[in-house]
Amino acid sequence: MERYKKKQSNTKKKKKLNRQEALWRGTPMYLPPEAVLEEGLQETPGDIWALGCVVLEMLTGLPAWGMTEGPLSVPASAPEDMITKFLKGGFKPKIPHELSDKARSFLRCCLKRTVKDRATARTLLCHPFVSL
Repeated sequence: MERYKKKQSNTKKKKKLNRQEALWRGTPMYLPPEAVLEEGLQETPGDIWALGCVVLEMLTGLPAWGMTEGPLSVPASAPEDMITKFLKGGFKPKIPHELSDKARSFLRCCLKRTVKDRATARTLLCHPFVSL
């Protein structure tokens, strides 16, 4: 059982976490606005935001960050740019017009900036984009 013994660490060498490392969990490119703006608040609606980002990326080939008018028009922004956009209140993912109406509607349901306006997983399961 020796391999399970707790190892002693040198507390003098512990790295201090900066504010960003201490508060955010997950991939920065998929963080919802509330995780950035409300000191790391991460709940189920944030997962819906991340789902929207992933679906948008799957449909267009580009991350939600940096999308402009068309799916191939602008490369993704750096995570720092994304955070700055959230803090200024100016970020809203662009949903390309080339996508189907059902896909665009689904993405709009996922990517609502306000948590209370964002769809739930149960609602999304009944959405025409995913229902058979």
